[in-house]
Amino acid sequence: MTESIIDIDPNRLDAEWVEQPKRYLEWADKLADARRDHEEAKSQLELTEAEVADAVRRMPTEFGIEKVTVDAVRAAVVQSDRYRRATDEVNRTRYESEKRAAVVEDATAEPGKPRGKK
Repeated sequence: MTESIIDIDPNRLDAEWVEQPKRYLEWADKLADARRDHEEAKSQLELTEAEVADAVRRMPTEFGIEKVTVDAVRAAVVQSDRYRRATDEVNRTRYESEKRAAVVEDATAEPGKPRGKK
């Protein structure tokens, strides 16, 4: 039997039919995990943004800021390595979540109907 939820062996349809619900649940679980990881990454990004902004306000000269303004703090935050790494993690987890959602959506789509967001 095949590993993917959407790839089936046409010569073993009876076995594929029996295994399909189990594979669907497996991929739905992977999707739930990916969505959880994405939400955690978004929360970590918010925390990172707050921590870096606090550091910028406490030690502006270490970030090359002479006058602390909202715009200067925001610019320093988005240029920080910590913020960029956290943003990269949000983007990576969003990508993984969307890939898994596409697999699950494809497995539940009606044949002949257009696929995509409803």
